[in-house]
Amino acid sequence: MVPLHGPLVSRRLSPVVPTAMVLAFSSLTAWAAAPEKPTGPVITPAAQTTHFTGPLDSEGYVDFVAALNQELGRGVLPSENAAIPLLQAMGPCERRLDTTNAILKELGAAPWSPGMPDFRDYGEFMETRGGSNEARLNDYTAAIDVPWVAADHPDIAALLAANEKPLAMIAAAVQKPKYYRPMVLSKPGDTLVSVLLPDIQSYRDVARQLKARAMRHLGEGRPLAAQQDLLTMHRLARCVGRGGTLIEALVGIAIDAIASNADNVWAAHPDLTADQIVAYRQQLAALPAVADMRRCLETTERAMCMDVTQAIARGKLGAQNSDLRSVLGFASGSETVEGQWLDVGEMSAALLVFSVDWNVTMQTINTYFDEMIAAAGAADRLQRKAAMSRFDEQLRKTKSEITTFKTLATNVLGGSNSRGKTFGNVLSTLLMPAVFQAFSAQDSAAARRDLSQVMLALAEYQRREGQFPPSLAALSPQYLAVVPDDLFAGKPFRYASDGGSYRLYSLGRNERDDGGVMGPSGADDLLMAYPPPRD
Repeated sequence: MVPLHGPLVSRRLSPVVPTAMVLAFSSLTAWAAAPEKPTGPVITPAAQTTHFTGPLDSEGYVDFVAALNQELGRGVLPSENAAIPLLQAMGPCERRLDTTNAILKELGAAPWSPGMPDFRDYGEFMETRGGSNEARLNDYTAAIDVPWVAADHPDIAALLAANEKPLAMIAAAVQKPKYYRPMVLSKPGDTLVSVLLPDIQSYRDVARQLKARAMRHLGEGRPLAAQQDLLTMHRLARCVGRGGTLIEALVGIAIDAIASNADNVWAAHPDLTADQIVAYRQQLAALPAVADMRRCLETTERAMCMDVTQAIARGKLGAQNSDLRSVLGFASGSETVEGQWLDVGEMSAALLVFSVDWNVTMQTINTYFDEMIAAAGAADRLQRKAAMSRFDEQLRKTKSEITTFKTLATNVLGGSNSRGKTFGNVLSTLLMPAVFQAFSAQDSAAARRDLSQVMLALAEYQRREGQFPPSLAALSPQYLAVVPDDLFAGKPFRYASDGGSYRLYSLGRNERDDGGVMGPSGADDLLMAYPPPRD
């Protein structure tokens, strides 16, 4: 999975200097002709500008946090919201009790307090157990990969015992029908790019511990208990994946991948019957998709870009807003721009009074989002890939044109409308989410889901027939009504079997046959097999 470093998956202009130069030069050259500082909002809330038209704050600007929470939480009752018991089971993730309780308060739920279930993450717990970090990590990895018994990994057994209550609470929580986790800011005046997600990152460790416990159940002869832990993982993935941000969607996809790999080990357990395998396959088939990237773009990611732009228009790019400045590529209070020192706080305050039509800026960014979302809604993967490639090329072209002399001259001479459009182009190239990576992850999740259905059908076939089939065609129609094709190939999954073993794989995101291998060389096939592969 692509590494991510914040709630906004952004594409940064590189280097920073051309962007800062455009922002500074086009602003400073307009300073002399600028009107006096406006007495009212410089942005008019409307569908074409702010997208969200309310609620408004005391100065008449859109409160994007409140607007986004209204959208994400629409129709979700506290009694049906899995996020509440999940947060209460997790406790103060990354020791940020303030964040946990701020979210619970927004949900109208009781705060977490000492004495309530408190999920212990692996790293914190193992600090109390002694031994080297390398030895502890090897022990944990082994417990996650293959079936084991308590005597094999006593430290992991102790960790699971310590987390028995929170894991039980999590298993019950993820069976609720809906999930809404509101956005909360770490401090007043922050933008949405500063939203903290400590609980979301901690759910990865929940998934790993559930997998470790499932492997112990398998090792000690309890495959149906293991099945329940695996189902909890899949359900947790869908809760987290329904969050508003791309990061939540990607974490959900990662959790589902951990569960799918464990499914392969589970299906190989000799005590399972064909009927038990069928029942589990049907349970997985009934689950919804893990994540909806298009929804994330339409709501949260758009709101983040709108919120950042509005903050700049209001002069809130000063030193106190380090997260916002970091997203825009400014690492400190002052930056070198073509050999000159520019105070970023002074620049942002000046931008507010310069002759810039911020409504045009917002309209420009909204247009980019509309085009990106339209591309994301193409009928199938190949059409979407082509449409998004065209959009990406358009954005690259805009980026290359930003720092030309013609653009800079137009900023000086073209008036507020022209400057507003240029700022919209600059901010769009900075803030547009990395949609290719996001949708590639979503496609991998879909391919992995189909792969799991075929893998479980193969396990059922083997239980009934005594061996694996010579080809996938033998599964239809008795075991699968239709054998799904590989999403990345447009034809059947790669499959080879000698009757007693098999290898089944998807070509993965690179659409290349890497022989069922995933590795650092760029190989990214999605593999399931009997005997099961090690992660």
